[in-house]
Amino acid sequence: MSGAALYRRVLGARFDVLPEAVQRLHDVTASCVWRGQCQVERGPGLMARICGWMGGLPPATDGMRDGFRYEVRPDDDGEIWSRGFAGMAPFSTRQWAAGGLLCERAGPMTMGFGLLADGAGLRLELVRCSVLGVPLPRVLHPRIEAVESARDDVFQFDVSARFPTGGLLVRYRGRLGMPAAFNA
Repeated sequence: MSGAALYRRVLGARFDVLPEAVQRLHDVTASCVWRGQCQVERGPGLMARICGWMGGLPPATDGMRDGFRYEVRPDDDGEIWSRGFAGMAPFSTRQWAAGGLLCERAGPMTMGFGLLADGAGLRLELVRCSVLGVPLPRVLHPRIEAVESARDDVFQFDVSARFPTGGLLVRYRGRLGMPAAFNA
C-alpha cells in the first residue's frame, strides 16, 4: 500500500466498496481542487463562538451557495484538507493514519476516527480525542456525525459537531463536482 492515497491505506480492501464519487474524492496522490456548494450552520451562544474561533470553523451561511472550494494536498504521510468558503479564509485540517485510525488535527484538537465503508458511502466514527495533546475521556468527546455519499455520481457530505451536552457547534453539508484542477 506504500504510495497509495491516505483513505485507501486506512480502509484497505474496504475502499473498493465505496460509491465511485466517494472513491474519486479520496483516491488522490497529488494536489486536487474540487468545487461545489455548501451550507453551514453554527451553534448559538458564547461557547459555540469561542470554540468556532479557536478551531477556525467557517461562519454560518443562509443556504446552499456556490463558491465552496475543497482542496486536498497529500504530503509525506497524510493529507492537508482546506475547505474554502467564498470570501473567508480557508478552514484547514491535517489528516494521517495511525493505529488503524484516520487522525485529524483541527486547531488545538486531535481526533481519531474509525472508518465505516459500504456501498452507501463512508461514515467516520470518533473513537479518541485530545485537546492540546491531553486525551479527553469519552464522556467529554464532541459528538461528531460525518457521512459521505453519492447521488447521481456527485459526492455529498454532511458533517456535524455537537458539544457533549448535545448543543450544536457546527454543521456543514453540501456537494462537490468533479475536480476543477489537478497539479502534479
